[in-house]
Amino acid sequence: MNDAPTVPSGRDQDKVWDYFQTDGSWIFEMAVPRLDHLYRRAVRFASGRRLAVLNIGIGNGWLEDRCRENGWDVFALDPNFAAAHGVGGRGGHGLVGGIEALPFRDASFDVVFSSEVFEHLTDDLLERGIREVSRVLKPDGILLGTVPFEEPLLMRQTVCPRCELVHHAYGHHQSFSATRLTSIFGAAGLSRTQTRVRAFPGFRRRNFPGKLKSLVWVVFGRFGSQAADSKIVFAARR
Repeated sequence: MNDAPTVPSGRDQDKVWDYFQTDGSWIFEMAVPRLDHLYRRAVRFASGRRLAVLNIGIGNGWLEDRCRENGWDVFALDPNFAAAHGVGGRGGHGLVGGIEALPFRDASFDVVFSSEVFEHLTDDLLERGIREVSRVLKPDGILLGTVPFEEPLLMRQTVCPRCELVHHAYGHHQSFSATRLTSIFGAAGLSRTQTRVRAFPGFRRRNFPGKLKSLVWVVFGRFGSQAADSKIVFAARR
């Protein structure tokens, strides 16, 4: 992977996400359009069945609440205690842990969600994590999620004014293309991968010029250009 800035790890990352689970929790409102898209994909996949689902990377619990309201058996995993505790307090099963060692039996879930998670993982954790996702999916189960589309990591690089540590603003280690995602999934035993580039944040609430700008970025993205705020939406089968 090219152009990777130094990124804090361990307890430094915990401090970052402790903030976003408290005073900075407003940022998760921006995730609702993409999470709603993934939820609706899961509803179509369910075809009326009751699903066992796992969400990796909790945010503010919006996706877990929607799945639970639909009568599904909902589990959620996050390294942040506050995030996991919040899901547990609303009737779901919130667990503290990492994607590289999922605390579930083989073939436990019909659907695994992982939206805006893979870009935060180092190469080793990414490989181990996707293999774990493949392990806990039921036969013909589906992985649904998003990652930033071909993010130029250096453009999000910043520096701490106190310690002078240079790092990615949101702790990203990875930049993805659709081809790279498909290859990684295939190596972990996930096949029939589908990918699509989309712009999500607040699209429906934007005025006409804003919507037009987003559409232009998505069209450019389909031809390999950098697309601001665009995501690769992926679905991969076990």
